[in-house]
Amino acid sequence: MNDQQWFEYHLDTLLESLTALEKLPDFSDEQITETDEIFLDNFRHLAESMAEHSSDWHTEGQDVITQVVRLYPQHTHLVSRDLFWFFGGDCLHYLDDEEIEFYQNIEELRFEAEREGLDFDYEALKERFGKAVH
Repeated sequence: MNDQQWFEYHLDTLLESLTALEKLPDFSDEQITETDEIFLDNFRHLAESMAEHSSDWHTEGQDVITQVVRLYPQHTHLVSRDLFWFFGGDCLHYLDDEEIEFYQNIEELRFEAEREGLDFDYEALKERFGKAVH
C-alpha cells in the first residue's frame, strides 16, 4: 500500500464514520441542535479538506476526532481507531497502550516495506495479526 493508497484508506474510513454518525437519531432528527449541526459541518469539512488535500486537514482531523470523544463519547465506537492513530496529536491520548503498540508496529512494517520497494497491505496485515481495530 503506497502513501496515496494509505491516505485514501483513511479518507474512506473517515467517510464511513461520518455516514454512521449521520444515521444516528441525534444527527438525523429535524430538531438537530446547533452544536450537533456545527459538529457535522466540521466533520464534513474535514472530509472535503482531505479529499482536496488542503493544508489544514491534519489539524482539522485532530480537532474533529477529539470533538467526537468530548461531545459524543457514546458514539466514539463509530469512529475507527485507525483514525485516532492517523491524525495523532491529542487523538493518541484516547488509544490504550496495546493499541499504540499495535499501530507503531504496523507503521514500522509500512515504512520498512516502503524502503524495500515492497507492496504493503494494511488491512491484510491487521487481519494477520488478528487485531480487528475498528
